[in-house]
Amino acid sequence: ALKYASEEVRADKNVVVEAVRQSGAALQHAGENVLADKEVVREAVQQYGVALQWASKELQADEDLVLEAVKKNGMAMQFASKSLQEDKCFATKAVQQDGRALRWVSRELKADKEVVMEAVKKEGDALLWACATLQADYDIVTEAVTSNGFALQSVSEKFHADKDIVIKAVKTYGPALRWASEELQADKDVVIE
Repeated sequence: ALKYASEEVRADKNVVVEAVRQSGAALQHAGENVLADKEVVREAVQQYGVALQWASKELQADEDLVLEAVKKNGMAMQFASKSLQEDKCFATKAVQQDGRALRWVSRELKADKEVVMEAVKKEGDALLWACATLQADYDIVTEAVTSNGFALQSVSEKFHADKDIVIKAVKTYGPALRWASEELQADKDVVIE
């Protein structure tokens, strides 16, 4: 309903707060003044994390607010300020909330073993967004496939023939066997996991 309201109504903080409590996406129809109001934006991102996209640039750089949005939905990280996407401490906190946030951190942080490890601990298939070097790192790969066997599709090819890695993947996601080497697809020990 906010979409069709007058400018005056869309600029009314109380009206917008009520609207975003019902649907965080209503924030996109709020007046400019309200998009810079931390209380209103917080209500919106608690309901719909990616509502961060409509917040003011200043609020997209607010660590607490962005972390709250990422907690609701890791995809919100794409709307965080560039400085937050490049900040290792913040990125680590973000991927601990939702491993998928790794997709929107800086290239340097996608190559940082500590940040990537935290992401794959939370969501194994976050490995998809790690650099190739870390997709070939035994510790990272082990953690990723243990967290979510779907991550086997993103690992370095050499791990598709690693029996221990494939068994860990199949234990958490049976269909991961499709990414295993032909030899392991024919191995009864792997198949019965």
